[in-house]
Amino acid sequence: MDEASKKMLQIFLVPMTVISVILTLQVALMGMDVGNVQSLQRLGATIATNPYIIKFFSLTPVRILLHGIITIFITSELKISVKTDIPPL
Repeated sequence: MDEASKKMLQIFLVPMTVISVILTLQVALMGMDVGNVQSLQRLGATIATNPYIIKFFSLTPVRILLHGIITIFITSELKISVKTDIPPL
């Protein structure tokens, strides 16, 4: 694979891995009956009335995206250089 294909796979797979970890924790905390309608309604009522939880969940995509971008920058071997044209004195 060329370098561009590797970077595109990283951009796709890193957030998917984070989402997989989050869903695994959800199943571990709520049990296998995650899809129960009554428990989801109770959970929804709790979330809808707590402004801190609403803010946390609304910023979750930003955290996932930033984590992915930072991971790509750390693991990549991109050489970033700044060239300035300063005339001699």
